[in-house]
Amino acid sequence: MKYFYGEYDGQEFPTQDKLFGFDQFMQFIMQYGDQALKAIQQMMQDPNNPEQSEMLEQLLQDGMLDKDGKGRLRLTPRAVSKMQRKR
Repeated sequence: MKYFYGEYDGQEFPTQDKLFGFDQFMQFIMQYGDQALKAIQQMMQDPNNPEQSEMLEQLLQDGMLDKDGKGRLRLTPRAVSKMQRKR
């Protein structure tokens, strides 16, 4: 883990959704499965947190998530492959 120390610049501390990287995101999905994907779908539709929605939309654009015929989220083979390479 890398640490960065510096003088406080007055900016707001990053929230959990900004600190939640791809690896943690994938671990969350692997651990909770369908429930995680349902929660992610709800997060994408949350009007109070547009930054989170943007992050998830980016995962869709990057080909890590996909929607099935019923509009439910699912992992793509690309995402699974990337996760397997990390282990």
